[in-house]
Amino acid sequence: MSDIDEVPDGLDLARGEADLSVATAQLRATAPPLDATTAAGRIRRAAHAAPRRTQMVRAAEPRRHLLISTSVITAVLHDQLAPALLDAAVRRVVIDVDPLHDLQSLTVELVVRYGVPVADDAARAHHTIEATLDDLLGPGRTSGPQIGHVHIVDVTTADPRIVDPADE
Repeated sequence: MSDIDEVPDGLDLARGEADLSVATAQLRATAPPLDATTAAGRIRRAAHAAPRRTQMVRAAEPRRHLLISTSVITAVLHDQLAPALLDAAVRRVVIDVDPLHDLQSLTVELVVRYGVPVADDAARAHHTIEATLDDLLGPGRTSGPQIGHVHIVDVTTADPRIVDPADE
């Protein structure tokens, strides 16, 4: 006698197997992502599309009336930094806004590839952050405190745009 429990009364095994066959066929018909970068991009887009708390940041003069969401700033920074960084990837963007909606600080955390000069990608990141903020908020915002900080938070031996160092 087997250890498998008997099928409860009223359960249509044939129907369940048919549904499973349909689901299996649908999954097999779905093309896999081209590579890990494509999958990571899809995951990032889905995460960016998810609802989250956001703050509003006031633009510089003469566009002081304009408020821009921190979610928008974060998304644009990710899009601008991805092609600019050769051996690094953005892990997180931290934005600090004061009660009057003025940008107080912006920190970009990077993961870099082991064995490459960190200063090169950090300088490219800093330049890209400044250019992106000038484009979004206006160049007049630079009169305040130092805004764009770049922190190296982790190192990986693989491509930092694909591999999470925590997985190594």
